[in-house]
Amino acid sequence: MGERQTEREKKKKKRGGGRGGGGGEEKEEEQEEEEGAEELEEEEEEEEEEEEEEEEEEEEEEEEEEEEEEEEEEEEEEEEEEEEEEEEEEEEEEEEEEEEEEEEEEEEEEEEEEEEEEEEEEEEEEEEEEEEEEEEEEEEEEEEEEEEEEEEEEEEEEEEEEEEEEEEEEEEEEEEEEEEEEEEEEEEEEEEEEEEEEEEEEEEEEEEEEEEEEEEEEEEEEEEEEEEEEEEEEEEEEEEEEEEEEEEEEEEEEEEEEEEEEEEEEEEEEEEEEEEEEEEEEEEEEEEEEEEEEEEEEEEEEEEEKKNRKRENI
Repeated sequence: MGERQTEREKKKKKRGGGRGGGGGEEKEEEQEEEEGAEELEEEEEEEEEEEEEEEEEEEEEEEEEEEEEEEEEEEEEEEEEEEEEEEEEEEEEEEEEEEEEEEEEEEEEEEEEEEEEEEEEEEEEEEEEEEEEEEEEEEEEEEEEEEEEEEEEEEEEEEEEEEEEEEEEEEEEEEEEEEEEEEEEEEEEEEEEEEEEEEEEEEEEEEEEEEEEEEEEEEEEEEEEEEEEEEEEEEEEEEEEEEEEEEEEEEEEEEEEEEEEEEEEEEEEEEEEEEEEEEEEEEEEEEEEEEEEEEEEEEEEEEEEKKNRKRENI
């Protein structure tokens, strides 16, 4: 308003100078009208300028309000993102708890399987012990049977020897009887030849004695042969028993080797399972790291978008 007054005063001064120089009333009136019209135009222009300034101020206020609203929206978005991150963290914690529970269940199942395997091994050991006891009983029975058979054989041999002795005695008696008969006949027929016969008889007796001695020697030899045969049979039986024991030992060694192989296979399977679990854990960690990197990239992209928006707004 002060600027307008100064401008009007300057114009009045100019008008005053013009009036003094011209000297005509009509000219003054025309000048006044022209000046009044110019003043109106200037006032209108000033009013228009003021209205434009007010509109610009209103637009600036609206822009400020819009910026404030945008900032509020950004803050709300950030809060929502924080809430989403918290929810994701909670979900991850729940997943970890579930994985821990699953691992505990797997460990319990493995322990139960180990207990069952131990029970099965104990049962197998008990069955083996029972089989060994049965085999020992069978061996004892076989030994008793063999002893009984040996006793029966010895009794039979004794009986055979007794029968042989009886036969020999009978033969001797028969021979004696025959000799007596011959002697009697010879005595009756030839008394003269008694001396010769007696000599012959003596010779025959000597021969008989020699024969008897030979027979006794033969019998002794036979008995020795029988004893040797018995010893050989016993040795053969002992060898068979030793062979059976060796076979049993070999079978036991084979069973032990099979058990060791099974244990080695089980250990290898356990190692493979552990390696697979470690690989799975490493893969899970890598996936988690990738997810974290993706989240960080998304956050960086969002921050860049926010900055770009602010720059565009500015």
